[in-house]
Amino acid sequence: MENPSKESLQKLLRLIGELCEIEENHWFKESLASMLSVNYEFENFPEFLKHQKNQFRLKGKSFYESIGDVKLKKELVGDYIEMSWYQSINNLDRFMLFAFYQMENLLNHYITISNAYEKIDKNKDYYTHQYKSNFIVLVYDSFFYNNKKKSIDKINIWAKLTFWMKDSDNVKWEQLNHRNISNLISVRNANSHRNSNSKNEYVVNTIETLKKLDISSLGFYYNVLRKVLESYKDVNPNVKVYEVSTSKTKLQGPKQVGYVDLSKIKK
Repeated sequence: MENPSKESLQKLLRLIGELCEIEENHWFKESLASMLSVNYEFENFPEFLKHQKNQFRLKGKSFYESIGDVKLKKELVGDYIEMSWYQSINNLDRFMLFAFYQMENLLNHYITISNAYEKIDKNKDYYTHQYKSNFIVLVYDSFFYNNKKKSIDKINIWAKLTFWMKDSDNVKWEQLNHRNISNLISVRNANSHRNSNSKNEYVVNTIETLKKLDISSLGFYYNVLRKVLESYKDVNPNVKVYEVSTSKTKLQGPKQVGYVDLSKIKK
């Protein structure tokens, strides 16, 4: 093949650049990046970073391939990329923060497609849940104010989680993963108040402990995202009225799966 002139190659580069800017050609851009990265030693850190994030993007798009909402998928994949990047550099504080963003976004979408407001309005008591003797979530009070719907961004994260676990029949699963979910929420709360003294010792110890553990310990947080995502397949927007027993039952504390007892970690 005859080598094209420099001018021809410059025109080709401009054309490729324009093609890569078109949203529908994102596959072309990714394929081109993957092809050019073969046997590349990444001596240039910015190029290495681009390659890494491109790989995380591919994984994120695969993880969220079932999401049909374009805007939602873009946000989820973007946060998946950031989560994966911070995991790769062992910044577990930011890793958990971006995992939380995805969890809340997934819960928000579940609320939207499941007809949550009407279900809660018809079942005020059913969607109330007691996690501990001093921790009771009144879902109705978080979703409504003066009998009017609250904006979804104003709803407490525990109320969103409680509605999801009861509506999707995942109460037992939540009990098994309660500590992992609670960790995500605690880290998010600490980060949202980073200029205050709210970053308590428990959060700091949790992050520092996770930094020392192997990568499998982080799989529990990916599983939280996967579980909410999988619940979309069985979502039912139809409203059912539940009869709620007023008799008191003995409260069982949440069981833990994959929970690391910080008191047993040697310092």
